[in-house]
Amino acid sequence: MHKTFRIAIVGLGAVGSAACIQLLRRIRQAAPAAPVRITCYEKRPDGVGAGLAYGTKHDFHVLNMRSRTMSLFPERPDDFVAWLADRGVAGQEYVSRHLFGAYIKDRFAAVVASHTGPGVELTIVHDEVLDCEELGDEVLISTPGATAVFDAALLSLGHWARKTPRATSCPWTAESYDAIPAAGRVGILGSGLSAVDVILTLEARGFRGPIACVSRQRLLPKVQSDAPPVTAKHLTRAALAALTGGFARKIALADVIPLLRREFLEFPHGERLWRQMFEAPTEDVVAGLEDALAQAEGGRVVWHTILDATTDVVSELWAALDDRAKLRFLRVYEAHWAMFRHSMPLLNAQKLLAVAREGRLTVRRGLKEVRYDESRRVFTLQLRGKDAAARLEVDHLIDATGVNFDLAQTLSPLVDRMRRRGQLVQHPFGGVDVDFTTSRLKFATGETARRLLFVGVQTKGVHFYTNSFEMNRDRVFDAVETLVRAVAAKKDAVAANQRRIPAENRS
Repeated sequence: MHKTFRIAIVGLGAVGSAACIQLLRRIRQAAPAAPVRITCYEKRPDGVGAGLAYGTKHDFHVLNMRSRTMSLFPERPDDFVAWLADRGVAGQEYVSRHLFGAYIKDRFAAVVASHTGPGVELTIVHDEVLDCEELGDEVLISTPGATAVFDAALLSLGHWARKTPRATSCPWTAESYDAIPAAGRVGILGSGLSAVDVILTLEARGFRGPIACVSRQRLLPKVQSDAPPVTAKHLTRAALAALTGGFARKIALADVIPLLRREFLEFPHGERLWRQMFEAPTEDVVAGLEDALAQAEGGRVVWHTILDATTDVVSELWAALDDRAKLRFLRVYEAHWAMFRHSMPLLNAQKLLAVAREGRLTVRRGLKEVRYDESRRVFTLQLRGKDAAARLEVDHLIDATGVNFDLAQTLSPLVDRMRRRGQLVQHPFGGVDVDFTTSRLKFATGETARRLLFVGVQTKGVHFYTNSFEMNRDRVFDAVETLVRAVAAKKDAVAANQRRIPAENRS
């Protein structure tokens, strides 16, 4: 029996790097008798710690979460803030995304240096993983030049490209904008935070033409205020435990909504703020942004603070809902809820308002179809309705719809091969199906993987709020515990095998 426990980590973006950091820390704490060898696969040499969104080099691409919420270490919640202060960036709540990527890369290097050595080895392979397969007690990882064997593998694949014909699908790279002239007509699929980044990038590159954001249901994100953080008083884990009989039975949306409403009623004008959460937004971009900014700058909105306070319980809440409640939320409420939960910093809203006041920004919902006219080289965006106003024409189209949760629509050869084999299964509510507690992959056979784990944004159907780094960070801890238990089990198996072999035959 192979004595060394071999672990593969596929993807070293923010979540994959967080997983590797926590794994090294836990292995040192557990002090396994058997050696551990970790091999990390990251295709991009500059991708360690950064991933796609945190790899942007533009200062105007800022985090949508406050710096104080972004620590890699829950026991040291001010770690990122302290790291920023050491580099002369103190007192800024919303910093550039590339700073967060640099922070993860720095902490990753430090943990690797202090936690590897005799008994714990780590190697980074800068190559694309083309296939990953669990076979019995082993996992095979294939790259263009080799196939390696492991005892367990953790996948953190993050964002994968969507099959969007002719549309630019990566809004964070400069190359995506090189073919767009300064005065062309640009259409943006989506109107969320990724769309905001696209608008800011166009403006920074000197673009001065019209911009049309279109989506199926939602409009622009709401604007965050500077309200101080709060602690949830009603929508808590204890309250969920009481509703579900110790998480033994499922609940409906009607069971949860009163708890969230009570969180709002803790504040002055809470009832009015609660009603605002359900009001239809205006498609008048200038009026909408002006109103949102006035409320945010005046400190009159606390919905973001309240929703942020429920982050710790959201995953368990989602798991506690019955399937009917989940489906209703996704169909009826998710798009509107996302405008509040995935909101933008005040500075970004001010920049968008300047573009809107010039008459160059349109935001519409009701997208039905996208067509491309080859002869005219024009995209037609068809909205609900039959009049001329329901049809927009643009010269360039950028896909800013965010994370692709449809496995069948990904361009990844790794995802495609695993999906066709049945070892990567689409969850009914989006993304990849995994076991809630251990992060082990669910197979098409109904079985749960023994050696294959999956973490990150693509587990939305299971954990729901996976756009949040801190949510993924906490899920990583559970996955790492699964791996540490596997290391311990391997050690025990080796010891038992050794006891069966005569002493003179042991190597």
